[in-house]
Amino acid sequence: MNLRLVSLLLLLVAGTHCGKFNIVFNNDVQCEGQSEKQCPECPQCQECDDCPPQGGGGNGNTPDIAAFIQALQAQQIETTADQAARDAHSTDFGLLETRVPDAVVSPANANEVVAIVNAARQHGVKLVARSTGYSWDGQSLVAPTGGVIVSTKKLNQVSQPRAGIVKAGSGAIWQDVLDFLQPLGEVPAVGMGDFTGISIGGSISVGVTGGTAQRYGPSVKYPGLQKIVVVTGAGDLLEASPTTNKDLWDSVRLGLGQFGIIVEAEYQTRAMNNVRTISVIFETLAQVRSAYQVLYGRPNPPLAIENPAVDATSGLNVFTVGPELTTILQGLVAGNPSVQDYYVFSITEEYDGDTPPDPATMLAGISDIVAQAPTPIDRSYFEYLNRLTAAITSARAVGFFDSPHIALGFWVRDSVADRVADQLQLPKYLRDPRSSALSTPTVYITPSLTAPRRDIPLTRWQWDSEVVWDFQVVMTVQDATAAQQVADEFEAILQQMLEDFGGLRYAAYLVPEDPLAGGGWPALHFQPVWKQVRLAKNKYDPDNMLGGGAQMF
Repeated sequence: MNLRLVSLLLLLVAGTHCGKFNIVFNNDVQCEGQSEKQCPECPQCQECDDCPPQGGGGNGNTPDIAAFIQALQAQQIETTADQAARDAHSTDFGLLETRVPDAVVSPANANEVVAIVNAARQHGVKLVARSTGYSWDGQSLVAPTGGVIVSTKKLNQVSQPRAGIVKAGSGAIWQDVLDFLQPLGEVPAVGMGDFTGISIGGSISVGVTGGTAQRYGPSVKYPGLQKIVVVTGAGDLLEASPTTNKDLWDSVRLGLGQFGIIVEAEYQTRAMNNVRTISVIFETLAQVRSAYQVLYGRPNPPLAIENPAVDATSGLNVFTVGPELTTILQGLVAGNPSVQDYYVFSITEEYDGDTPPDPATMLAGISDIVAQAPTPIDRSYFEYLNRLTAAITSARAVGFFDSPHIALGFWVRDSVADRVADQLQLPKYLRDPRSSALSTPTVYITPSLTAPRRDIPLTRWQWDSEVVWDFQVVMTVQDATAAQQVADEFEAILQQMLEDFGGLRYAAYLVPEDPLAGGGWPALHFQPVWKQVRLAKNKYDPDNMLGGGAQMF
């Protein structure tokens, strides 16, 4: 199932800090215009690489849940320790972890979020913001030691404060935004995820991307994303943008809830066009790479290019590929049984008006095509963004969402993509017997253009302005035993990618269970901005009370 939560990030170490410093992600830490070592008011600056995290929220106080609940109820903020509510927030989409929160609070506005944070600091309580809970490995749950879920579902308002801008609460999902904009003939001017059920706050925290990000950039890229309103772990309600509180802007985007609770965001909009999709089939990733270079070498490149790997003998990925292509694939493997796995390359272009682009023009210059779908798909941009909705609705109806899900995800640079594909042979998971009968596995090996790191520092790209390849395997497994087996295999693959090919993991998927007080994998994962990440944690969450579900520190 192509629920592409792409890239969650961030962490680390708390401690006390005077806060009188600016964090410059692409240069150096500056204490009120001075160098890091010279700031007389920030003695911690000299020790930030070694400063230990606090043991809990609220300046290290022992958590007092009862007093926390009482304080919020006195302010008429919806708060409950009811067992049913706690159990409902004890698992996430992955169903690999179960952690029951001590309470659930549901703020209705930004001021209530401020009150919640201040009460948590006073009473030593850790908080995790959550809307839909579409994390894969417990990231949207409380820490194993406990904590409180801040449900943002009531922060779901969508409005248009001025022309060309849409404002959405952090608890709204992308479908809410699309439904609001459709009568206006507009769409968000960012590359949304391929699943419209993800919340706005979650998208910003993990850096959701999708097919359209190839053309319009990921959901956290300026100017598509204009600004964010955040309640920091210090209890401050702040706006963040490229010109206001820029270090908070650079921290919260892909920050995994480590620095603040997102309240709302503003996005640019643009006119909604129509789109045409043509699908072609290749035998090797090298052929796909060659086609991608042709298409994105054009002055006006396509809207999106997506290519799942397909097991032609069984017709797996049929919900994505469609019956027409499945029939073609089965014919190919009948004629050449030695090749079982193919790559479907779906090319989507936007067009204005009623005349779609000619297929021959769309495919000009592409060689090595094994087969082509005879019928292009024409639809509105709105329909294209909802292309997975029917499949997801059907999967939910048959119980797909009630089984454990495991996702492997990593990026590698273009120059090593062929070697990675040859070495790992990821399409073998399409025939994995541990997969649940409720849903076939999905293997995606999809190109993406990197955004310069100066634009989104926490993307962790170390390959500015280069094509990277997104390798993903998503499996729904039969039971907890199979889930652990597959998770162990996927973690071994991730380690191999990091060591052999310099790959980067999706922290939104499987994450190691090692403690991070001494650095751990994030110290490598977030280079070269590791020091700035730690300083941002000290500045914006001085009591280390936010984002415990990811177990980042």
